[in-house]
Amino acid sequence: MQLFESYPDPQPKSIKRLNIMVNHAKESNVHKASSTSNSQGSGSFGISDLCLSQETDKSENFVNVCNICFIRTKDGLFNHGKTSHMYSCYSCAKLIWGRTGKCPICNVKIKSVTKIFNESF
Repeated sequence: MQLFESYPDPQPKSIKRLNIMVNHAKESNVHKASSTSNSQGSGSFGISDLCLSQETDKSENFVNVCNICFIRTKDGLFNHGKTSHMYSCYSCAKLIWGRTGKCPICNVKIKSVTKIFNESF
C-alpha cells in the first residue's frame, strides 16, 4: 500500500489567470508592434524596440523613487556642510535623521534635512 501517490502539483487558479493575462498582453503588444511597423513603412520597429522603450520608461521612473519606502518620490536632501545628498523622500529623510543622524550615502553627520519642490512642466 502506497501512502503518498505522486501526482503533479496543480497550478493554482490565480497563477493560471496570471499566465493567461501575460500571454494576452504579449499577443496584444505583438499586434500593436506589427500594425505600427506596417503603418510607418520604412521606419519599422520590432518587438525588441517596443520592449526597450518600455524598460527605459520604467527605469527613468524608478530613479526618482525613494530608496527607503519605494512609494514617494525623492524630495529630501541630507545637508552636511557645503554638500547635500538626495537619497529618499522627505518623510523618510526626517526619520533617518532622527534615528541615526548620519547620511545614508556618505555616513557624515547630518546638519539638516531639506524638502525639494520640483515643478517640471
